[in-house]
Amino acid sequence: MNKINYHDIDFNELTKLNVESSESSIYVDKKRKRLYKIFKTRDLTELFDKSEKLDLLVQKNHIKRMIVPDTKIINCGCFVGTVEEYINGVDLSDIFKKYNNINDIMGIFIKSSIALEEIHKEEIVVADVHSGNIRIDENGNPYYLDALSCCIGDKENNMISYLLYDYLKEKGIQIQKVTKEMDKLSFMLMTYTLLCQNTFDETKELDFNSRFERLKYLKKILGIFELLNSIEENIDVPYLHEIIKPSHIKKYKKEMH
Repeated sequence: MNKINYHDIDFNELTKLNVESSESSIYVDKKRKRLYKIFKTRDLTELFDKSEKLDLLVQKNHIKRMIVPDTKIINCGCFVGTVEEYINGVDLSDIFKKYNNINDIMGIFIKSSIALEEIHKEEIVVADVHSGNIRIDENGNPYYLDALSCCIGDKENNMISYLLYDYLKEKGIQIQKVTKEMDKLSFMLMTYTLLCQNTFDETKELDFNSRFERLKYLKKILGIFELLNSIEENIDVPYLHEIIKPSHIKKYKKEMH
């Protein structure tokens, strides 16, 4: 693990990003290649926990779809931030601004779901799964951000998305531990919400076929929530790509023409 001293960073060469983060102040270099995160907390116990979690993450050699910091920022011997690769592209929350074809958009959702399963296979729980924490590069490939919010080994975390929090609160479910099942449920809630917002938004000029295609996908996801509501015992929540397979997207594309 590389280390740099906080006072060796030339902040005049960095641009502060206008992003909402309660955890860090975030900067990018002029070449838009490297991302610098300076933690806001000064709690030594929390900083030590972050450092140990990062050490566990870097031991995983096969995490392709999660951006894990490769450098620790040190100040007076204390871990105060990280440096990682910057991904040029858009957050998943802005995917409807970049792409117009719903089948292309769903293809990216499917890739993001497959990436989530790959991360789970490394025994990592993302925990805070939301559309602002998934970055889509210029080639449509997804990357999960904010790696230090994950759960790995004995380093747990009770941070979850607000969508999942509201869902569990409505169901009267108390969170004992953030699990892979919660990640999958968060992903499903996120996808459903984004599709709803961009299907029933009356300010968007969508032709009948475009809205109809979106409703097909919504119906498939809605079926899972209906199943969850009908079963009292715990069941395995499916991944999105287990409900909507790439072959479905190809089929819908063919029907459009």
